[in-house]
Amino acid sequence: MRLFTIDRVKCAFHLDETIKDMRKKNLLLGFGLLFITTVAAVGCNGKSSVTTEETEKPADEPTELIANIDAANLLTTVCYACHNPKSGSHDEMLAPPLVGIKQQYLNATANRAGFVERMAAFVTNPSEDKALMKGPIRRFGLMPKPPVTDEQIKAIVTFIYDNELPTPAWFAEHEEQMHGKAKD
Repeated sequence: MRLFTIDRVKCAFHLDETIKDMRKKNLLLGFGLLFITTVAAVGCNGKSSVTTEETEKPADEPTELIANIDAANLLTTVCYACHNPKSGSHDEMLAPPLVGIKQQYLNATANRAGFVERMAAFVTNPSEDKALMKGPIRRFGLMPKPPVTDEQIKAIVTFIYDNELPTPAWFAEHEEQMHGKAKD
């Protein structure tokens, strides 16, 4: 019984230390944000380079940076649950890697708007009729609608278009074997 008590004390001690570390980090983050805000305010010397058009935007409209961060977080937490670029092999995948899906949509659409519209339409309401890639549907089945809003789906798809996605280590070899072409 005594060992159990000692282990509990050790766990409680580690938990207390973890909480203290988190509080320190949050405090440092708060001071950092306060410092940045102060520097930005003082650095402007009361002069504003913001145009009338920018000041007329609603205060609750997210900035492009925040939208990108949100889309990246959703991509990581929602999409990579099945499209995990860190999988050890194609056989471990629950769905095709997004880097391959992105390439297919880039090949099938003329521009960013077409890419976003076509991919978002499929992800919003997955169906075999809307599917660009029939092979993965035969292998993995039709994907379920993700647990996000239509607006979030468009944000994720836009992020996919605008950014380089991680490529699984095995992907180039798979592309060569399955499709006779290697991807960089």
